[in-house]
Amino acid sequence: HRFDDALRLFEETARRFPQNLVALVDGSRALGARFEIRHAEAMLDRLMKLGAQQPDILHLAGQSYRIIFRPDKAMECFQRVLTRTKEIPDAFLELAILYERRHRVEEAHALVEDCLRAEPDYLEAQLFKARLLRRMKDEAASESLFRALAADGAAHPQVRAQAWAEIAALHDRQEEYAAAMQAMLTCKEL
Repeated sequence: HRFDDALRLFEETARRFPQNLVALVDGSRALGARFEIRHAEAMLDRLMKLGAQQPDILHLAGQSYRIIFRPDKAMECFQRVLTRTKEIPDAFLELAILYERRHRVEEAHALVEDCLRAEPDYLEAQLFKARLLRRMKDEAASESLFRALAADGAAHPQVRAQAWAEIAALHDRQEEYAAAMQAMLTCKEL
């Protein structure tokens, strides 16, 4: 819990080793967590100059920009990743989430479909797809996907719990309170 000391060390490391990509990524995220956004953004801008042609570095930069509340720069990074490679499925999902937050639901849906084509067993992407389907007013497909995720014993408990919470919310919206309560109890057990 020596955050100020840690930040000084991150900044000193980035200053002493200006081309150390790990120092820039970790340092920017640590600064962002302490709301030192301007300093974090400066580190990421430096990272972008060093790794502008490397999709894995662009992906890390995009995640870091998202973490420090710079969604436009994050979207730019993920778009650049996807123009260079389709081998990072998480880039599809990250960009889809940012698009959905901007109410670009159709584009987000297309991206999550691309993500699932690249990695069909990416359960977090399936969960996000179910949420998009709900926003697109396809309640039946959304509920079906939520139920499949909730029943998947191999899924991470958090994914299953989120699926059960979505099922409970669906029943609540439909004023099926007993079913909503049962879904919430199941969620709580996970």
